[in-house]
Amino acid sequence: MPEHTPPSHLSLVSRVKRRGVGVPVFGYVLLMPAIVAPDGAVGIGVNPHSGPDYGWAMSDQNLQEQIQSNELKGFDVVLGLRYTAASPDSVTAEFTLRPELHQPWGITHGGVYCSVIESVASVSGQLWIGSRGIAGHVVGVNNNTDFLRAVSEGELTAVSTPIHRGRRQQLWLVEITGADGKTVARGQVRLQNIED
Repeated sequence: MPEHTPPSHLSLVSRVKRRGVGVPVFGYVLLMPAIVAPDGAVGIGVNPHSGPDYGWAMSDQNLQEQIQSNELKGFDVVLGLRYTAASPDSVTAEFTLRPELHQPWGITHGGVYCSVIESVASVSGQLWIGSRGIAGHVVGVNNNTDFLRAVSEGELTAVSTPIHRGRRQQLWLVEITGADGKTVARGQVRLQNIED
């Protein structure tokens, strides 16, 4: 196998060697996942746009402003999520499938659906606890997502519906549908309410 020099942005790369003789088995293997943002920026194991001000702001006012302006931060940027409606009772987000979100066989990776469902449920839960006057935030403690249809392109919509909202935990159902209205994936996310 010919020698290969990894691009400079792949700083966390390891050569796989067979029994110490220095022969690459699979070439270079990433130790952490490469994340490619929609603008083409690449990060290894982290969002390429990460920084001290690149996470979700936990205040409800800042969260509402981010949703309304679609100036989102964190992993939602990598996914290309665009929130189109948000209230304490339901959140709607859209995203466009693209090749960077595919698994090796050309269809959307199931982790994309899990991530979208977790993001939409988390925003829903955060808006709900804020509407109740609770100072704090939510964290996901369980995500159970079913993949129902294999798709590789198009515009998808995710909509959340509350199943249970209590003092300590919330349970949200999120359904992802295609432009044809057919369900592509659906999941339930259980959130823990963390008071400040």
